[in-house]
Amino acid sequence: MKRYVIPALCLGLLSATAAKADTATGSQAFGKSAVQAAVGKYGQAIGSNVRSMDPLGNFGGNLGYKNSGTGNVGAFNSGTGNVGAFNGNNNTSATSGNGNIGSFNGNGNTGEYDGNSNIGAGNGNFNGGSFNGNGNAGSFSGNFNGGSFNGNANCGNGHGNGYASDGNGNGTGAAGNPDLCGFLKELNGRLGLAPGTIPDFD
Repeated sequence: MKRYVIPALCLGLLSATAAKADTATGSQAFGKSAVQAAVGKYGQAIGSNVRSMDPLGNFGGNLGYKNSGTGNVGAFNSGTGNVGAFNGNNNTSATSGNGNIGSFNGNGNTGEYDGNSNIGAGNGNFNGGSFNGNGNAGSFSGNFNGGSFNGNANCGNGHGNGYASDGNGNGTGAAGNPDLCGFLKELNGRLGLAPGTIPDFD
């Protein structure tokens, strides 16, 4: 009989843990930054879905939990070619929120070609206008821009946020990681745009 005691205890512990997690899912407070506060709604939105997650993922070329769009890997990603979690959601254009790597990138954009090809966390969110918040590496860069060609190709944290006129907040922090910044400068080709559509930032 003893051989059944340990499995029974493990099952009881898992059940208790799941019950506790069930009440807390999606209710955690996010951090202090404006972007973190804004994306907190995603945590609330998924709370009711966690229990029904499909561990095999969805069809359409996606892999992971609750991904929509095509070619996404991870959890709760939309758009095309996003890897990680909570990328590419709630964009008004199919040209926005694609090709991001990390978490909470490329969400809630209302223009075209916004929030693409970001690496890190909290980049390229909630932009209006066009060609904003693309190709950032780090955290919390390229957010809350209006106008056009704002908050692109930044390396580091907290660059290129909150511009309303055109051509602001681009290419900051290049000295910190020149190899990565050089890679990000190839935005036009990676987004399928004509050369020079997004300026070559140095």
